[in-house]
Amino acid sequence: MQKSEPLFDLIKSLTKSEKRFFKIYSSRHVIGNENNYVKLFDAINQQPIYNETALLQRFKTQKFAKRLSVAKTYLYELILKSMNACHASRSLETQIADWLGQARFLLEKGLYQQSLKWVNKAKKAALEREKTALLPQIVELHKQIIDLLAYQQYPTQILRAIYDAECQTLEQLVNKNEYWLLQAKLYAFYNDKGMMRNPSDVDQLAGVFNSPLLKDEKQALSHAALISFYRIYATYFFIARDFKNCYQYSQKLVQTIESRPDLRNDNQFLYVQSVNNLLNMTTAPEKAAERQTYLQELALMLTNESLKHNEPLQIKLFEAYYYHQITGCISTGRFFEGEYLIAQLEEGLQRWYNKIDAMGQTMLCFYGFHLCFGCERFAEAYRFLVRILAMPPHVVRDDIYCFSRILSLLAAYELGTPQILKKCVQQTYKYLVQRQRRYQFESLVVQFLRQVVHANTELNFQGLLHDLHKQLLELQTHHFESKALAYFDFVVWVESKLQNKSFATVMGGR
Repeated sequence: MQKSEPLFDLIKSLTKSEKRFFKIYSSRHVIGNENNYVKLFDAINQQPIYNETALLQRFKTQKFAKRLSVAKTYLYELILKSMNACHASRSLETQIADWLGQARFLLEKGLYQQSLKWVNKAKKAALEREKTALLPQIVELHKQIIDLLAYQQYPTQILRAIYDAECQTLEQLVNKNEYWLLQAKLYAFYNDKGMMRNPSDVDQLAGVFNSPLLKDEKQALSHAALISFYRIYATYFFIARDFKNCYQYSQKLVQTIESRPDLRNDNQFLYVQSVNNLLNMTTAPEKAAERQTYLQELALMLTNESLKHNEPLQIKLFEAYYYHQITGCISTGRFFEGEYLIAQLEEGLQRWYNKIDAMGQTMLCFYGFHLCFGCERFAEAYRFLVRILAMPPHVVRDDIYCFSRILSLLAAYELGTPQILKKCVQQTYKYLVQRQRRYQFESLVVQFLRQVVHANTELNFQGLLHDLHKQLLELQTHHFESKALAYFDFVVWVESKLQNKSFATVMGGR
């Protein structure tokens, strides 16, 4: 992953209309006949990869090139100012900020009743759309006007109502913040370790799951807090691989967001994330109709013109849609029906190279491996794993990195290239032996690798596969250890080798 250059990344993130708006804005707000900042903007925009040396060479006769870092900083800030102007009408927060600005101006002019009109408008919008964080400054301005009016026409009961409303707002803010912290702790665990695979993982999350705030959904004092309540439960049960409860809370989460279309439109990203999590729980045949409904919803959002300007949302939609299209093929063993998805997945990964976050890239590559493996496109399957293993370990979830190492053995074996297989065996063996958190499954793999090195005949290898199959079946009976098989159906792979059938054939026959 290349080093980030903020100005380059910002320019590349802009749409065509946004770039056009910037140039118009810049021509109006930068003094001088020749706008060097537009020239610098165009030069960076034309670069496929940021190259400062090329920029210095191109503008060597220009004065601003001698202080390029200063020019870049100014251009960066100018772009942000222009985008603030460009998108001012899209954001309710911006509108409320404008209304408060108008209220303060009128206040300074002594036009208190006119000022109060804009304050009330801002308060009404903030309450309706649960912009709780904005309410304290709105109420503070309201109280300032009341003070300047010497409390005229404000009886005690109205003053008390204003006081109570502010206290309630502050209580909601604290409540929402407490849920956010519980949610953040849960996600931090998941991003670091992945699924719960031993009792100590359960103990580690006990402080989150046993919080008084999670005893009853009535503890959530706002719509936003209730969403966090359901997200926490859904995530906890997903990590614990309790899919029945995970489905229940994932469904409640999506329904809660859908119950407020106005708030859903304010945060489409959260909606896509929540639908994505619900789709994880709808692979069972009896949930096929529900799964298809939400996949169609994602597809409609991908083609919705009003959402095209939101690139982060488009990226998340791409991740969710293709991830679930692929996992649907994998879970049913219908790999070849989804073979066409491989090219579309590659196109998206190339299109949004370095814009998809590390977790998103990792999971798309991980399941891209599964699809290619099932379609017997082993070279591509292997390359998907190489992408994951080439990432810095600290940005890849620990469990996915570990299983990518193990699965590289299978891909290398199927490739039939001894040199690649030998290299993978050495690397994987070294990694697993040094791994601090090693479970029974990983120890089983280490043992198998030790033995397979000395299996110099096909008969010996078949014997090792029989032993491995028996041990894997035993592993399936263990509550925590069996979760290793959720990453890949190793039992099916071993059976395919023993039966001399393709992985897809054995998988589809289950």
